[in-house]
Amino acid sequence: MLLQRAECEHLNGNNDIAEDFYNQAINNTEGLLNKAKVYQRKIHYYNNLRKFHEAYQTGRTAVRLLGVHLPSKFIPPDLIKDLALHRVLLGRKKIGDIINMKEMTDENLRMAILLMATFGRSATR
Repeated sequence: MLLQRAECEHLNGNNDIAEDFYNQAINNTEGLLNKAKVYQRKIHYYNNLRKFHEAYQTGRTAVRLLGVHLPSKFIPPDLIKDLALHRVLLGRKKIGDIINMKEMTDENLRMAILLMATFGRSATR
């Protein structure tokens, strides 16, 4: 109910009230994955308001609960370093090998990836 109220308040332009309801929804939601889904909706809320810094910080908080730690701000040289490391780890695998890899089964990591996809563009703004 709190999440739906937050979204209704946002749609009606009552963003201060909406933010309070998002926070209440996060505090009253049980279960890590359910809480992460509420965080995801709050990230969308911040992106809709073009509050990209808040969206990124909310995303960092959410993925930290799932065991993923991200820097407090986007640092382009770190991205380049991480991309280079990814290329090394990927090696010379063929696309067919990658397509046929086992699917990730860790639900927390799956949710963390979904959250990072949700707030990723906010990191660069």
